[in-house]
Amino acid sequence: MAGLATSAIGVVPLGAGLGADILGADLSRLDDAAFAAIKRAWLDHKVLRLRGQEIDDDALAEYSRRFGKLDKAPITASGRPHQPTRPEVTVISNIVVDGQAIGGLGAGESIWHTDMSYNEVPPDASVLYGIEVPEGHGDTWFCDMERQRASGYGRRALVEADISRWKQVVGDGLRFQTDGRQATEVAIAAEVLNRMLDLGRPNYVRIA
Repeated sequence: MAGLATSAIGVVPLGAGLGADILGADLSRLDDAAFAAIKRAWLDHKVLRLRGQEIDDDALAEYSRRFGKLDKAPITASGRPHQPTRPEVTVISNIVVDGQAIGGLGAGESIWHTDMSYNEVPPDASVLYGIEVPEGHGDTWFCDMERQRASGYGRRALVEADISRWKQVVGDGLRFQTDGRQATEVAIAAEVLNRMLDLGRPNYVRIA
């Protein structure tokens, strides 16, 4: 049996807002010290890239399990797990064979999303193992939500959403011409919008 990977783990930040390359790691035979270094790098950089790995589904699941309890992957469009013997593993692909998508969700993963956000407590992370990717680069992007929240961007997004709702209610311009009717129209629209906000958000802003 091959020995565990005990060589020093290198961490090279990618120079962007998040992300780092991990050097000197073999995911098929990590010892505890090497895994601890990888986990520390994950906590520090949020997204890790480990090149040149050769692992099967079992090794992928066992490596992932070291981060914590695994969730079952979303069921496929057919209503069945993609890997009955490994329900924690799914296939992500936009390839279609004989009219059937080989990926668990077809090309549904191509849109911007947060993995399994329908759960009350979403997973801490996802582990992607690239087998076939477009030449040059893939098309997977990551967003640092912790940084966005700290910067106040989340509040800006809520305000922008409210402005959009306001426009949907009021329209590009007021429908009535007289001052009195315009005032009534704005008051009604503001009340409707505020009720929308009260449905699921705190009263961080009131209109009228």
